[in-house]
Amino acid sequence: MGRSVDRTVLDLDQAAAEIQRRWFVWTAAGIRVHPISWVGDETEQTRSLRWRASRPNAQADVVLSADGWADLAVRRPGTDTTAHATAQVDSVEAFGLLLDRVVELITWSGPGRPQRHLAPARPAGAERGADWVLGYDGLPMPTET
Repeated sequence: MGRSVDRTVLDLDQAAAEIQRRWFVWTAAGIRVHPISWVGDETEQTRSLRWRASRPNAQADVVLSADGWADLAVRRPGTDTTAHATAQVDSVEAFGLLLDRVVELITWSGPGRPQRHLAPARPAGAERGADWVLGYDGLPMPTET
C-alpha cells in the first residue's frame, strides 16, 4: 500500500530543533540521544532526517521525510520484538508530540499510566470495531482529562 499524495512540506531544520529542545530532559532521564543524520540534498523535497534514542534495554528509530511521513521502529523495555509504524504529521509541532510519545514508550515498560477518571465500558465485537479509527478505540488517551 503506497503513501498518498500530500502537499505537506515540513521544515526539517525546525523538526531537528524539536529534538534539540528535548535533548537535555531526555539525557537527564538516562536516554542516549544519538546525533541526527540527514539523507538527501538540502534542496530536494525528498530530504529526510534520521534519529535514534536508546537505553540499555530499549530503543526508538525515527525517520522523518520532508513530505511529513514518519517511519518509526520502537523496541520497548522488556521485549524482544520491534514494533514498526508509519505516521503522517502535518506540522513540526505534531512531530514534537510524536517524539514525546515515542520516547515515553522506551522510557518505561508498565501496562499504562493509571487514568484519573473511570473509563467507559468497552463495547464488544462489531460495536468495538465500529468505534476504532486509526488506532483510536474510543477510550480517552492517558493525557486526556
